[in-house]
Amino acid sequence: MKRRVLNVIETLGFGGAERLLETTHRHLDRTRFEPAVACLFGPNPLAEELRRIDVQVYELGLSGPHDIVRGIFQLRRLIGRERFEIVHTHLYYANVVGRLAAWGQAQVVTTLHNPDYTWEDPGSVVFSGKKRLDRLSAKWINKRLLAVSDHVRTDFEQQMRFSGIQVIPNYIDVDDFGSRLERSDRQAVRRRLGLRGGDVMILHVGRLHAQKGQDILIDAFARARRESPELILFLVGQGKLREALEQRAETAGVRQAVRFENSIGDVTSYYRAADLFVFPSRYEAFGIVLLEAMTAGLAVVASRVGGIPEVTGEEAALLVPAGDVGALADAMLSLNADQVRRGSIGAAGRERAKAFDVRLHLECLERLYASL
Repeated sequence: MKRRVLNVIETLGFGGAERLLETTHRHLDRTRFEPAVACLFGPNPLAEELRRIDVQVYELGLSGPHDIVRGIFQLRRLIGRERFEIVHTHLYYANVVGRLAAWGQAQVVTTLHNPDYTWEDPGSVVFSGKKRLDRLSAKWINKRLLAVSDHVRTDFEQQMRFSGIQVIPNYIDVDDFGSRLERSDRQAVRRRLGLRGGDVMILHVGRLHAQKGQDILIDAFARARRESPELILFLVGQGKLREALEQRAETAGVRQAVRFENSIGDVTSYYRAADLFVFPSRYEAFGIVLLEAMTAGLAVVASRVGGIPEVTGEEAALLVPAGDVGALADAMLSLNADQVRRGSIGAAGRERAKAFDVRLHLECLERLYASL
């Protein structure tokens, strides 16, 4: 009989965890597993994408973290009624709610997506309590813990004293993404984006958040553009920092050369149009967008931090110290001036990305499900 698997997540937006969930469900062996997804909060734009591939989505509609007790009972009734055998949780509130709801009813697996406790601890009593609840609920209830990178595994071992964490790296459908890139006409996209023949497009994709270092990127871009006025920066993503970042670009004198794009769905066309991809995170678990940029054959400049070196290696990116504006500017200028090197790094990235294809790693998850 098919094993019934319920993935529990906070929302179905366009973050890395959510996109990984979509890729997983597109390729999961439906002859062995019957998947469904429960999301605690909203909005959930990816819900319809999942329903289109025949995945049942339950939107609990909780009003916020203060509503999680109701969520536990609501989800517990759902697990019992639908007889889910495995509950797979993602991100903090979904981890806690999913574990407590499944306790005694289903086997619980958690994927650890972020090094939260090293980088996001404000030192408050509330945060300390959240951390303790996370640790104890995992210790009492979880059958398996997974991490998306060795960096995340190590971080949770140090911060939470977890052991036996299995690493299953993030993945994408390399073939599908490559096919979508090929179907996109580079010159037509560049014209649509308002780029001129001599413009060099620098691309960054990510939520507008302090973690992602867009402020560092704008400062570095301003330095680089003083030497290379042909550089144009595209920041693709949404977030609360948009206004502050726009003001930063204005203050730096490069507002006319920085394009803010709200697209958060299929951003394939931006990769197709770009000449260089920059990812200056202050901390990072993995970075699925790195795989997309590498598959697109783009040379990458990124921070040497967290799980990023695990993704790019040394050959598929120029890695610079996190937060170093000068080093970031120099790396962009170096690759702008040397198209041969840019091409060789892009080719190395395209080859390396194949090692993170869904077909190579989803089998590990399916074996784990089957063993429970």
